[in-house]
Amino acid sequence: GHRMTLWKHYLVLFGGFYETTRGLKRFNDLYFFDLREQKWIQAEIPNTAQQPSPRSGCQFIAHASKDTVYMYGGYAKVVVTGNKQKGKKPR
Repeated sequence: GHRMTLWKHYLVLFGGFYETTRGLKRFNDLYFFDLREQKWIQAEIPNTAQQPSPRSGCQFIAHASKDTVYMYGGYAKVVVTGNKQKGKKPR
């Protein structure tokens, strides 16, 4: 599902998924919950900025002294195109 970490006076929430009988949809939404104001703020990321792919189940941790949040791994839908290996290791 989604991942959450504490950064300063915010809970930072990323991703998650929604599952129905028709399929699974993963998200790359980013929200902040301001613990002082008790309200949610959706992050506005410019279209030109590099964004992580929609995913769930990743590792998500804040590094307070660097004002940085790190994300690693998780489950994401990856589409592979082009030549595919079939049962043999590459040499």
